[in-house]
Amino acid sequence: SPYLAMDTKGTVAEAERLWREVDRKNLMIKVPATPEGLPAIRHLTAQGISVNITLLFSQKVYEEVAEAYIAGLEEYVGKGGDPSHVASVASFFVSRIDSAVDKELDDKIAKANDPAEKARLQGLKGKVAIANAKMAYQHYRKAFADERWKKLTAKGARPQRLLWASTGTKNKDYSDVLYVEELIGPDTVNTVPPATLDAFRDHGKLRDSLEEDVSGAQHVLADLGKAGISLDKITTQLVKEGVQLFADAFDKLLGAVAHKRAAILGAEIDQQKLAPGDRLAKAVKDATEEWRSAGTIRRLWQHDKSVWTNSDEDKWLGWLHSAEAERKKLADYTDFSAWVKAQGFTDAVVLGMGGSSLGPEVLAKTFRKRPGFPKLHVLDSTDPAQVAGMEHTVDIAKTLFRHNQILMEVNEYLDSNSQLYLEGFFRFRLKSYFGELEEAVETAVENYLVEQEYHEFIRLLRYFVDIQEPRIDEVHVLVKDKQSFYLLDEDQQPIDQEQLQGVLAELNQDVEYDDLLLSALITISPRRIILHVISPIEIVETIVNVFRERVRICEGCDLCRSLRKPKVLSNPVKVE
Repeated sequence: SPYLAMDTKGTVAEAERLWREVDRKNLMIKVPATPEGLPAIRHLTAQGISVNITLLFSQKVYEEVAEAYIAGLEEYVGKGGDPSHVASVASFFVSRIDSAVDKELDDKIAKANDPAEKARLQGLKGKVAIANAKMAYQHYRKAFADERWKKLTAKGARPQRLLWASTGTKNKDYSDVLYVEELIGPDTVNTVPPATLDAFRDHGKLRDSLEEDVSGAQHVLADLGKAGISLDKITTQLVKEGVQLFADAFDKLLGAVAHKRAAILGAEIDQQKLAPGDRLAKAVKDATEEWRSAGTIRRLWQHDKSVWTNSDEDKWLGWLHSAEAERKKLADYTDFSAWVKAQGFTDAVVLGMGGSSLGPEVLAKTFRKRPGFPKLHVLDSTDPAQVAGMEHTVDIAKTLFRHNQILMEVNEYLDSNSQLYLEGFFRFRLKSYFGELEEAVETAVENYLVEQEYHEFIRLLRYFVDIQEPRIDEVHVLVKDKQSFYLLDEDQQPIDQEQLQGVLAELNQDVEYDDLLLSALITISPRRIILHVISPIEIVETIVNVFRERVRICEGCDLCRSLRKPKVLSNPVKVE
């Protein structure tokens, strides 16, 4: 999978899986020559797995690839393996290099003023890729002819052959058989495109060309460097682009399979359809494509916390596998369901707050009560009145509460055991229950700490307010929504912007809306604050807690009614 190009462990695991399942000696696993792919190449070779190294552009990287193959074979032979069945090719891409180099040469030719310089640069076009390949072949000849390799040959090892890839001519100004005629030599492979093969059969010239004018190839590469063009930089970029092209092609393949599956199954698949409107639909489409092309969706499924802030988000992604995990518990749920029905419960109450109660509440409102089973209620409050209300709603004696699971586990255990060992029972039979209890305690502690931080924050703001000299008698705060507010003086005119100069300077910065409003009020430190709001929002509570007796919430006036209009004021001090 091209998705594993930057994952050494993933590449090794997938290659070993394919090798086992296909179980054919002539299988060759393709691994890209990325920095993460190189150690995988050596590891797989040391396991006796044949590897096709792809996306090779650089001579230096080819040297590392050849070393990985040889070192892997040495390790394999050292473990008693027979290297005669291990084969490998190093797929060295050719024409893409000329395409990238020629583009930079054209830019330099266009900027050059000296005719001789233009001619020198022009003379390099269409030659760099062949020169690069010839020098790679020279390293092949050296690496697979020394004493180290001869020892492996004596054991039956086969050389890793250079495979010329991307040998179709992309520039119409060049010969359509350029990358075939100039790359003919022993122990090489050329993956010739069909059109190029037809052209070579028609007018190609066969000769042992790969070692012709090696010194000329060296001069071409040297002249390229003198021209200020880095071949290493180009080859590095080509590897990145190659990985992305492979990933895009794989995305399309999987997409085609998914589309075919949906077409075959048709109505048997429950499908979700979105109708966000044209403007939002485009934003969703663009964001989805960005996630696809960047591989973010795959990173999400891999619990990669760098998708967000790179802190602890990987700990909050259990929901991705919830359906798969819960399906494994289907037998337990079926038994529990039968037990609940047998007990004759008329009601069931979930006690919890926040996310732990939201899901059950949705289920309770979505699905009807089934005959013979209890009605589901959710109590997500510790308010005494609500608790009392639930008590009057249900028959406590016939109601299933969360703690009934313990009773169920005890009864089930005693059905087949005459003695109950509490420590083992708690540790193993009630492990999931105590896990939930621990999670509930952690949530409660976290909520407590957040509340304490909030109170400390309020105390600090009160201190600033108390030491601040009031700069205005009265201010009207119009809170239209969570994204905008308006400040008016006691005559219901916009606040003088000079009084808000420090706050206005923050408008072009990444500052939260709530912080801006609090900063504005603390800056002008009014003696009285009149709040005009359409509906309660958190910032209103914070303002009341900070300014206390200075605050009055308007119960309805012309300003309040103006908030419901599209255009509130013609020239307010407004923050959005």
